[in-house]
Amino acid sequence: MNLAIKKYNIIQLIMLVADEQVLDRVSNELRQSISVKEEPILENMSLVEDPITKYSTIIEQEFDLEKIKQEQNYTGIDKEKMYRLMKEADIQEPIEDLLKMI
Repeated sequence: MNLAIKKYNIIQLIMLVADEQVLDRVSNELRQSISVKEEPILENMSLVEDPITKYSTIIEQEFDLEKIKQEQNYTGIDKEKMYRLMKEADIQEPIEDLLKMI
């Protein structure tokens, strides 16, 4: 049996395992059994990251808008600049006509 077939057979066996603890033990055993010369390959391997862990976040008990603004460095709209741009645009058409143009 060649190497590719052996790897495929091991993968098939692993796919049948339903117990997470068994998978953890297999993973640890496999990592320990890899020889020193193959370690750089293992370090450079891109293992699949658990999406739940990757995208999980702490949910705050209370909503604090000011805290969120600070965290996101939100500065808001410069009202003077907005009014200046509105005057410079000098739009005369009714909003209904402008929306129809879209």
